[in-house]
Amino acid sequence: MTVYNMNFTVTKEDTAKEIGSGSLPVLATPRVVAMAEHTCMLSLDEELENGETTVGAFIDIKHLRPTRIGARVKVSCELVQTDGKLFEFVYDVYEQDMLVASGAHKRVKVDSEKFMSQLQ
Repeated sequence: MTVYNMNFTVTKEDTAKEIGSGSLPVLATPRVVAMAEHTCMLSLDEELENGETTVGAFIDIKHLRPTRIGARVKVSCELVQTDGKLFEFVYDVYEQDMLVASGAHKRVKVDSEKFMSQLQ
């Protein structure tokens, strides 16, 4: 399957201290999750018709090491299974050659308008 990569720079706003998930100025686990989801989401752009999008349905993460403000991290996701509507990924997050986090993520293809109509 295809591997899709994105690079991010850790900012103060990405830290556990800033978002409230911890007390230290290091890359927050919820931000790692957001980076992984964003990378997986964008990797599917060519799979979607006009009016379709994907939504997150499952996330699993092992956050293995701290990352400082200013560090560059690379999120690498691989689509490992799909049935056309459900997309299953594995992902790794690296700072240079050091593994920072890894996990799995599932996304579901939806019709944007129909999905949003469920809110009413």
